[in-house]
Amino acid sequence: MGTYIVDVDRHILYVNQAFLDIFGYKNIEEASASPPHEHYTPQEYANFLLRREKELHGEPITGEGEADIIRTDGSIRHLQVFRREILWDGKPQLQIIYHDITEGKRAEEALKASEENFRNSISKSPLGIRVRDKDGHILFSNQAFLDMFGYKNIEEVKIHPPPEYYTPESYAD
Repeated sequence: MGTYIVDVDRHILYVNQAFLDIFGYKNIEEASASPPHEHYTPQEYANFLLRREKELHGEPITGEGEADIIRTDGSIRHLQVFRREILWDGKPQLQIIYHDITEGKRAEEALKASEENFRNSISKSPLGIRVRDKDGHILFSNQAFLDMFGYKNIEEVKIHPPPEYYTPESYAD
């Protein structure tokens, strides 16, 4: 968790090594010369300006959210951001915690793509496929399955399951 503490004028009071690593800074001087908001993606920067405007008008802003940044090496990182007022040397200051969730986001996107690919493969398969739960309730059937039995939709499959159309010999097997 990258920790960033600034005063009301946004002068850095403290950063930890995790913060420097997340943004790609070499040291606190680099962070002072190019503060985190300067690394936001264009859309994220626009959101930052809206939050800043609300803050200047005394409107409450949420203490947590997500932000996309462009690191000093040009790579994009996805962060969870937690913002809190704290007491530092007896004065109210602002603490922002950055949690890099890039790898989790990538894994989530890969899983979604894999699931979508699987759904497409099953849906478009020339093999008739029907999926049931452990209690025999029909959850899915692809178009090839519907066509094999002459069903119009999955609701017909639920009302008249395939065994109703088996020949007596097939049903006995």
